[in-house]
Amino acid sequence: MISPGMIPDRSPPRWEDDVLRIGKITVGALDEWSLNSGSVTSWHPTAAAAEKARRAPVSSVPVSYMQYQHLRNYCDRTTAGLNFSRQIIASCDVAGQCDISAMDHAVNAYLRRHDTFRSWFEHAGDGEFVRHAISDPAVIEFAPIDHGHMTADEIRAHVVDIPNPLEWGCFTFGIIQ
Repeated sequence: MISPGMIPDRSPPRWEDDVLRIGKITVGALDEWSLNSGSVTSWHPTAAAAEKARRAPVSSVPVSYMQYQHLRNYCDRTTAGLNFSRQIIASCDVAGQCDISAMDHAVNAYLRRHDTFRSWFEHAGDGEFVRHAISDPAVIEFAPIDHGHMTADEIRAHVVDIPNPLEWGCFTFGIIQ
């Protein structure tokens, strides 16, 4: 039996105050992210997974148009000494306490399921990029790290302190409780 609270929000995406709302998920830029301080746990690659990624062979799958544009813009702006906003923040508020073990399982299952998380890119120096890909998704493992209580400013700083787009693991997942 499905109760009214279990029915997913099927309302169309809408813009509110320069952020996109899709059901209970808010998508926007980092400086538009409204958050409170709290206890932070974030997921990062284990040393073994990072080493497997570093040794991933060159893939026969070419870099997509969108990936190429993102990587080229990052390299061009970095070379010019300019900042490059490369993150999209997607967040939602959920009542209750997060079960870290269950979330750990969900994050790793998600990462292993989507092949985009198996890739990292190398700048070939001629304006081109080479894709490296982890062949066995089972080697992808992110582990939760408890960072303790953080202020909103500390959380923002933590979120942007990830590897650059030419490194594997340049994405993050986390919770604030």
